[in-house]
Amino acid sequence: MSLLYLNSLEIEMKLAQKIFDRHFERDSKLAAEYDERRKKLMLTDIQYNLKILQTTINYDSEMLLKDYAKWIYELLVNRMKDLTEDRIKAQMIMHYEIMKEVLSEEMATEDSKKAAYYLDLAIKTTEEAAEETPASTSPAQTELAGLRSQYLQHLLEGKKQDAITLVNKAVEQGTPLGKIYLEVFQDAMYEVGSLWHQGKITVDKEHYCTAVTQNAMAQFYSKIFTTPRKGLTLIACCVGNELHEMGVRMLCDLFELNGWDCVYLGAAVPVESIRKSIEENKPHLIALSVTMPHFLDDCKALIDSLKSESHYQDYKIAVGGRTFQMAPDLYEKWGVDIYTRDALELIEWANQNF
Repeated sequence: MSLLYLNSLEIEMKLAQKIFDRHFERDSKLAAEYDERRKKLMLTDIQYNLKILQTTINYDSEMLLKDYAKWIYELLVNRMKDLTEDRIKAQMIMHYEIMKEVLSEEMATEDSKKAAYYLDLAIKTTEEAAEETPASTSPAQTELAGLRSQYLQHLLEGKKQDAITLVNKAVEQGTPLGKIYLEVFQDAMYEVGSLWHQGKITVDKEHYCTAVTQNAMAQFYSKIFTTPRKGLTLIACCVGNELHEMGVRMLCDLFELNGWDCVYLGAAVPVESIRKSIEENKPHLIALSVTMPHFLDDCKALIDSLKSESHYQDYKIAVGGRTFQMAPDLYEKWGVDIYTRDALELIEWANQNF
């Protein structure tokens, strides 16, 4: 079996089940530690881990794998409070060892060697994460750090109107809207995500905070959409089944504020729908976002398809999202025009190139 076969759902599920079964054969404690709900989640996680491994190998990116291995270890420590950190570390190390075994049995030798290299890296990363003191995940102390802190507190306390009133007042008093978007909304959402990852808030609270922030952004649309137009168009979306669309929405709002006309396609947009929108709107710039690593293949497939046809080749393409932070050289390998870490960087680049 070649690594390419990991892209087959049927084989992926077969491999995941084999890895899952071997865990319970080898570790007698698991039967007592895992109820039916945990077993289902574990099987799903194994499938996801195979996807991440495949993506890592496809793009030869150690940072993608290391970032994920650290993230999943910390997530399990924060979610499985009935188990010690040492026990979770032992489970994860065993998991990667079992993955190596199963893939060596199912794959060609050269392919299994590639997989083993990255799985050994995952083991090393897990061991290092277990020894680390968790670093602060709070955003840098910016000029609006106090405002961000107040805004976040209102969100966590369920005070929707207070949160919206707070940022409205700041804008009325002269705080630039772009700074509100990046230093308050964006940074507060990063903190919300971190709190969920640490197990300090539940997913319903995370969704509530996101919804309130979307409402708060909507309060400024009368200001955003009355900016003089530049005659430039942006299409922006998340590729594949990517659902993390908050950053793309902020990007579009800030481009609108800077005089662009934006076609916001949102999350999980099929490739053909994106192509159709490009044909209809003839944008000057296409912005594609990827947060989860296993959607990189969808993004690359779209970019390749656009570059392969002459009538798409004049469009400039930008990429962004957390995954590209882990592999910042990908955009150059793909022939993409620009990768930026945030909306203001992209706006600055666009102002220089259009």
